[in-house]
Amino acid sequence: MNAGNVRNITRRHVLFGALSLPVWSALATEGSQAEWSRLKARIRKRYPDVAQLSVPELVAWLADPQRTPPLLLDVRSAAEFEDGHIKGAVRAETLAQAQAALLNVPHDRPVVLYCAVGMRSSKLGTELMAMGRQRIFNLEGSAFEWANAGHPLVTRSQPTDKTHPFDKSWGRFLDREHWSRQP
Repeated sequence: MNAGNVRNITRRHVLFGALSLPVWSALATEGSQAEWSRLKARIRKRYPDVAQLSVPELVAWLADPQRTPPLLLDVRSAAEFEDGHIKGAVRAETLAQAQAALLNVPHDRPVVLYCAVGMRSSKLGTELMAMGRQRIFNLEGSAFEWANAGHPLVTRSQPTDKTHPFDKSWGRFLDREHWSRQP
């Protein structure tokens, strides 16, 4: 384990009071695989009707000229979007903004939503599906997993490898070198 990845122990870890220091450290690593797995499972359980699309699946889809490209909807705040988003994405933080963005988009065109980690985008996906929209996907791991995998982002049409960490708690899922600012 890289010592730079060790974070302060949070209150929730107090439940594991009998664990030794090395185990505590392993539980507190930034965006550990175990944390990502638990988070993704929680999102899938909370939003079972929204299809989850992995980052490698989206990369392959976007690179395939034979497939209809999806409309990318970034459901984060204006500040998050401005700090770094996937090229070509449209910002639609609310249901009303998403409906406006989809107004002239054919119903058979696939839509991929993303946020920081996938919670807000899965929620909005559920709302869009309830209104009759089909072919809705959530980018599993969303902007954080996209950036962590080294895929490009843009800000004001300029390339970047950084994005908004949201806050310290959620920011642990975004590798520090990709933080655009301190939350």
